[in-house]
Amino acid sequence: MRSIVLSALAAGFAQAYTVTNVRLFMLKNIDPLVVLGRYTSHMHSFFGSDAITANTKTSEELQNGCSTAKNPNDYSTYWVPTLYHVDGSNYTAIPIFRFSAYHVDVNSAEIAIPQNMKLLAGNATATSQDGVDGNAGIQWFCGSQAGEDKDDAAFPTKTCKYHLQTLLFFPDCANPDTLEYAYSANPDWVEGYGKNRCPIGMKRIPRLRFSIRYDLRKILPDGWSGTPPLELAYGSSYCSHGDFINGWLPEAAENMVKDASSNDREYFQVLGPNGAGDEGSLCDAEDAQDSDPTHGTSDYWESVKMMGHVNNVTYVRYAETGRVYMTRNFATHIDPAHKKEWMNIVGNTGIGIILRSIKIDYKFPMKYPDEVTVYHKVAHDPSSSHSHKDAFHLQAVIISEAKQRPAARVHEDLVIYDYKRGKKADMPPFMLDQFKSTWELQEKAKTFWQQRILDIEARVRTLEMESWDREDAVEDTGSAKK
Repeated sequence: MRSIVLSALAAGFAQAYTVTNVRLFMLKNIDPLVVLGRYTSHMHSFFGSDAITANTKTSEELQNGCSTAKNPNDYSTYWVPTLYHVDGSNYTAIPIFRFSAYHVDVNSAEIAIPQNMKLLAGNATATSQDGVDGNAGIQWFCGSQAGEDKDDAAFPTKTCKYHLQTLLFFPDCANPDTLEYAYSANPDWVEGYGKNRCPIGMKRIPRLRFSIRYDLRKILPDGWSGTPPLELAYGSSYCSHGDFINGWLPEAAENMVKDASSNDREYFQVLGPNGAGDEGSLCDAEDAQDSDPTHGTSDYWESVKMMGHVNNVTYVRYAETGRVYMTRNFATHIDPAHKKEWMNIVGNTGIGIILRSIKIDYKFPMKYPDEVTVYHKVAHDPSSSHSHKDAFHLQAVIISEAKQRPAARVHEDLVIYDYKRGKKADMPPFMLDQFKSTWELQEKAKTFWQQRILDIEARVRTLEMESWDREDAVEDTGSAKK
């Protein structure tokens, strides 16, 4: 997959491009493109003009702020969900090494990015590669390292020597009057698109691309193998997304299109009223600050409370925590003879478990305050010929105590992994024996309770036959006084 990605990137640079590096200036639980005027968003990392607030609507508002962009003509604000290192209930924001806002395919653009243009890219609700918007070109990989066979939008499963990098492409078609936008597409394949590869009524604009490098060296000095202890503020790597409100000075935005070189792969600087593209912000980047400091929060758990509902990643954490407790119960109560081996699985030393994928079927949106109970079961007969020696499946149900009903059902696909050898391994005999025993107990319990249900239904039917459903019963339709 990585070779395909690199080819696509090479193709993306077959035309002129420009780039400005932009410094992070705040974390905050706002998103004026999604929840205008409210402080109920998940946490975002903000770059660019510090004039952004929960109520921002226009380019002019941003152009009155202090920008952290290296190009002094760029007062845009860019934001993405904050990436966290997760250690139990502790969430630590990962430092940004570099945030770069590229504009590529510029000499294919027909118009400048319109003033007041707002763009979103990615699918915040995605929990797997199938849910990722392919147009967004989302990638997670270790910079300057060979790729691996994984989903493009999945985190790397091995330590990044230098930086964890992600890419995100934005729509490149816009209607300058309505500010509607879309991704370009081949008109021979997609109905309703013109020769400019845009929907009828739209024009090509410079394609925005985020390139973000995260520095994990201090937070994860020993690296990782398998699923990294990382989460975006709204979920897994698959929910990666980005937002943009245009703040380029109008003259600079026009110059971006006018001055684009026709030579392949040629970088150029965008000039404007405030100078050349590498002169830096007119205000010191350190001066950028939250323009609305009395509202919202930069604290992860406070933002979760302010959202008022349980987000996707919290359901995943409930399921994973439940699985850890299930493993500890095997070690302490069910199979104490192999306590050390079971606890090693939890600690990922020697033979451990890697979560290959997780699917969540949401039943209703939980709201704080609430408590949950998580029940796990073995999903398949481990002694079946269809079972894999190096993998297994668990199912879980997350019960809301406040509502006294399931809030979500979870399916976990897990792999046995040998951390010392760095590859998959067969399920150890002690684990296989306990899973077989658990499966048998589950089947016995299912048979018992199914029979209890049939018995109750039979008793209810008997009562019905003796009362309202007997042969001589007469329906009472009531009476009306005349």
